[in-house]
Amino acid sequence: MNELNLSFESSDNERSLEDIVWTIEMSQGQFCLILAVCDSTKLRDNMAQKLQEICPNIEEVVLKSSDILIHPQLKDINSQKHPPAIMVRGFESVTKIDQMLTSLNQVREELWKSFKFPVILWINGEIPKKMIRLTPDIESWASITNFSSFSGKQIDYRQEKVDRFNHNQGSEDSDGLNNNFLIELFLRFYVIQDLGKERGFLELY
Repeated sequence: MNELNLSFESSDNERSLEDIVWTIEMSQGQFCLILAVCDSTKLRDNMAQKLQEICPNIEEVVLKSSDILIHPQLKDINSQKHPPAIMVRGFESVTKIDQMLTSLNQVREELWKSFKFPVILWINGEIPKKMIRLTPDIESWASITNFSSFSGKQIDYRQEKVDRFNHNQGSEDSDGLNNNFLIELFLRFYVIQDLGKERGFLELY
């Protein structure tokens, strides 16, 4: 019997990833700043990995906690490799994030003139708030793409239900329905419940 594994990924997240791929393709020859916003570290890493699989020539910068400036690293890659895009991860670990964002804002004109491809910043939801306060100019330039995931509590609740379902079901039910179909139906039911709860249509008992 096939086990059902809950994933942080959804069709909405896949569409968001497709939007970034489309922006990369359409922005060759011009600078574009993309803010890929996601609060889940796991989902953020998964989506970044998928993006590299789709666009294998993308260069990556992973920030360290001690980093203060980001544009020197971007300039080094630009001068040596001329990639179709650069993506940057690790903002959540940077100690002096306010200083980094401010310094990035100060070189925005240089980025616009020197970079002929998109730069994707993988960030959590707190970074855009800081940008609005500290660097409104660069924030207004950016294209924002959101990725979402269920909360840990919801995931635990859903996984418990799925585990119980997998344990109790055989390869086929008494009506001869294929178990894979039941698993898919079961998952869709809980997705609808979550959406309804978010929009105030349903309550879980």
